[in-house]
Amino acid sequence: MSYEDRTRCYPGQVFHMSPNRPLARRDFLRLSAGSAAAALLAACTRSGAVTGGGAGPTGSTGPTLLSPTDPMVEMACGLPPRWIRRIARGYHPQRSAELQILPKAPNFVGDGLPHVGPWDYTSLVPMFWYGPGFIEPLGVVDRRATLADIAPTWARLLGIDLPTTEGRPLTEVLVPAERRTGAPRLIVTLVWDGAGRNVLDAWPGQWPNLRSLIPQGAWIEGAEVGSSPTSTAQIHATMGTGVFPRTHGVVGHSLRIDGRIVAPWKSGPGVMLLPSLADRYAEATGGRSAAGMIATVAIHLGMLGKGAAWRDNPKPLVVLREAPNAETLGAEGPAWNLPELLQQWYRFPDYANDLPALATYFAELDRRDGVADGLWRGNGLADEVLEGGFESPARIPYQTRLVEEVVAREGFGTHDATDLLYLNYKVIDMVGHIWSMNSPQMRDSVQMQDEYLPVLIDILDRYVGEGRWAMVLTSDHGSTPSPRVSGAFQISGSRLAQAINETFGREGAPVVEQVKQTEIFMDEERLAENGATLRDVAEFVLTLTQSELESPGVSVVTNPHAKVFEAAFPSADSPAVPCAGAGCAAGP
Repeated sequence: MSYEDRTRCYPGQVFHMSPNRPLARRDFLRLSAGSAAAALLAACTRSGAVTGGGAGPTGSTGPTLLSPTDPMVEMACGLPPRWIRRIARGYHPQRSAELQILPKAPNFVGDGLPHVGPWDYTSLVPMFWYGPGFIEPLGVVDRRATLADIAPTWARLLGIDLPTTEGRPLTEVLVPAERRTGAPRLIVTLVWDGAGRNVLDAWPGQWPNLRSLIPQGAWIEGAEVGSSPTSTAQIHATMGTGVFPRTHGVVGHSLRIDGRIVAPWKSGPGVMLLPSLADRYAEATGGRSAAGMIATVAIHLGMLGKGAAWRDNPKPLVVLREAPNAETLGAEGPAWNLPELLQQWYRFPDYANDLPALATYFAELDRRDGVADGLWRGNGLADEVLEGGFESPARIPYQTRLVEEVVAREGFGTHDATDLLYLNYKVIDMVGHIWSMNSPQMRDSVQMQDEYLPVLIDILDRYVGEGRWAMVLTSDHGSTPSPRVSGAFQISGSRLAQAINETFGREGAPVVEQVKQTEIFMDEERLAENGATLRDVAEFVLTLTQSELESPGVSVVTNPHAKVFEAAFPSADSPAVPCAGAGCAAGP
C-alpha cells in the first residue's frame, strides 16, 4: 500500500462547531460550559470492555453521553473509530494531560518532525515473527494486531500466564507445542525505532533482506501501535507489558504524577504501574534465565521492565547511551553507559566501551554517497549534527558488534531457561527527526539497517544455535514526512499556549502548563477561577488559524485564515472504549 493510500483517510469533516461570526478571544469566556465538540465525542462512546482485551484503568468512568438520537451525533462520529480507539487506549485519567488536540493532518504541533498522533502514518508498523522451529512460515498474514500482542505471544511460547493483558497471543504464528523440539533458548524483540510502515513504503527497495525472509516467517500485514500518542516511552512499555498506556501508566514523555508534570524514567521504573513479561518471567524462573536490553535511552526500558525493582529479581543487563543531565528524553551521550540512578535496578557491562570505536565503521558509510571524502551526505564525524557519528548509520554496525559481544560474554541462549533479549536500533528515528523520512540520509539508514539484519541472524545462529531461537522485528511508530512533501503546516506550540493564556488566563497566572503534540496540560483550578472550563478552551482551539499559530521562518502559511485543528476536547471525555456502532468494535 502506498503512502498516499495509508494517509488518504484524513477526515474531511468532523465536529467542527465554529461560530458563524468571528469572535473576540474574550468572547469564549461567555460560552456555555458544555462544549458541543466534547459532548459530541462523548456521544460516540460507551463504557465497557474492549474487544479482544481488558477494560480500562481501574476507577475510570465514562463521560455523560448525549442521546444516540441527537442529530449531531452522526456528524461527531465522522471521526474515524480507529482514531478514537487509539486515543482512548492512550489516556490515563490521573496521568494524561487535561486537553486533547488533534491537528488537521498532515499538520503537526512542535519542532523536529514529531511522530505523535492517532493517524495511520504514525500508527502502522511492521511486525515480523521469525524463528525456524518456533514460528510458522506463513508469509504475509492478512490480519490485524497491535504491539500489545507481542508480550502475550511470547508468554504463550514460554508457557507462562500474564495476569493482565489487553493484547492477544497471535497463536497462529507459533508452531504448535507438539511439533516443537523443545523451548527456544533465546527470544529476541528487535525494534527498528521509527521505521513505521510509511518509512518502509517510502523506500521499498532498501530492505531486500527483510523482504526475503518473509516467506520463512509471519509478516502481520495489519500491525499497528494500538494507542495514541505514539511516542517512544509508552509504546515500549506496551510491548513489554501487553497492555496499553491507560493501564501500564506510561502515557507519554510528560505525565502528571501527584499533581506535578514529570518525565518518565527520571525516577526509575516505578513509573510503570504493572510489571513486564520479562519481570514476571524472571520471577517464575527463579534466576534460571537471563534478560537484557541494548538500546540508547531510558525511555526504551519499558519493553524490558522494572528489573530488580520487581520482587527482588536479579538485575538484568542494560546498555544505554544516555547523555548525562540531558535536557530532552532522546539526548544521547558520547559512550555506552547506564545512568547511576538506574544502576539500582539494572547492571551495566564494563566491557561495552572496550570494543572498536564508532569511527571504525564510518569509512564504509562515507562511500555510500559516491565520494570517499570523509563525509556522509556532507557531514563529517566532527560535525555536531552527527554527534561523533552516532547520528548516522555507522552506529548500526557499531551496535551490532556490541550485541555480539554481549551475547557471547553473557551466554545468552545457554541458561537453564529461555533467555530474553531486547534490542532497539534508533538511527532511523533520529534521521527522521533531523533530516526527515524523505531524505537521502533516510535511504542510507534503512538500507544499512537491513544489511545488518542477516549479520544479527548469523550472530544468533553461531552463539545460540540454528533453530534454537525466535525473534519479532517491529517498530514503535512511523515518521512524519517533510512538510515540503506533505504540505503540512507546522503549528507553534508556544504561540498556541500564548493564545490560550491570553484568552483564559490572567497576567502572571497562565492556565497552560505544557503543550504537547496532541495534548495540553492545563491548570484547571486556575481556569475555573477565571470562569472558564476545558470545553471552552477546546472550542476556542478549534477556531485558531495558520496566521495565529505560525512559527516565523519555519511554518509555510498557505492560507492565513485556514483553521489548523480537526478536533479538541477534554481528556476526561476520552472514553475507555471506542464509539458505539457496527464498525467500531472490530479490529485492534
